[in-house]
Amino acid sequence: MPKMKTHSGAAKRFRVRKKAKKGSKVKCRSSNRGHNFGAENRSTKRRRKSPGKSLAPADEKKILIVLNGG
Repeated sequence: MPKMKTHSGAAKRFRVRKKAKKGSKVKCRSSNRGHNFGAENRSTKRRRKSPGKSLAPADEKKILIVLNGG
């Protein structure tokens, strides 16, 4: 039987944390943060480039299934 493949679109958008003490094990990048940094001040730029947010537990289960290949 062939191996299940990781969904490549999900692999680009989500990351699994190594150690999650409590809360979500999956993080994702926030939307609307990719360009137009010119008019922003330094602290806003830093905040917009920061790593993403945690997912809800219901969404986390679905994403882990897709990332782990089944």
